[in-house]
Amino acid sequence: MTDTLVSLAATIITTLVAWLAQAIQKHIKDARLAKLLETVSGLTEAAVASAFQLTVKRLKDPDKPGEFTQGAAASIKIQVIDQVKEAAPEVMRELEDLGIKTLDQLLGQIVERHVVALNAITGPVPVTAVTVVPTKPVGGSES
Repeated sequence: MTDTLVSLAATIITTLVAWLAQAIQKHIKDARLAKLLETVSGLTEAAVASAFQLTVKRLKDPDKPGEFTQGAAASIKIQVIDQVKEAAPEVMRELEDLGIKTLDQLLGQIVERHVVALNAITGPVPVTAVTVVPTKPVGGSES
């Protein structure tokens, strides 16, 4: 009877230790993933702000050449993703090691989140295919 209880206790303790080890490993992995995503988010926020200042505002300005089209927006998004990946290749490798296989998709979603946040501050940048400028003032009287 005592041998059976000792054997049962050893089995329970082994199972608990294994479960605890898994829980600790998952917690460490989750904490590492959270830290990596925080780093990526900060880099992405800076890259989005830079793209807005250097490219989007210029394309939006009617006095400067170019237009902010859907194609330009997609191109800028790709450039921002590439910039983030180039800025932290070791972080990208670690994310892949932790099981993030759709890295470009994840980065694209983070870019979109920061664009939405930036638009909340600055106002949305209209995406147009063609800019139409009226020849007469709209709602005004002709003199």
